[in-house]
Amino acid sequence: MLESFDLKLKSKQLLEIAKIGVEKAIETDEATATDWINQQLENLGIDLKNGGENKN
Repeated sequence: MLESFDLKLKSKQLLEIAKIGVEKAIETDEATATDWINQQLENLGIDLKNGGENKN
């Protein structure tokens, strides 16, 4: 049950990162937005190079 709450919170965080990332890409450029998104994912402990699995 706790894992379910954790996953729900993480999905909300990912959606917010995606929305802000698109805004940044529109306002600045894709490279800046991509760097920001990758930094945010790293802060959440998500490693896209490893299939999106948590580093924790």
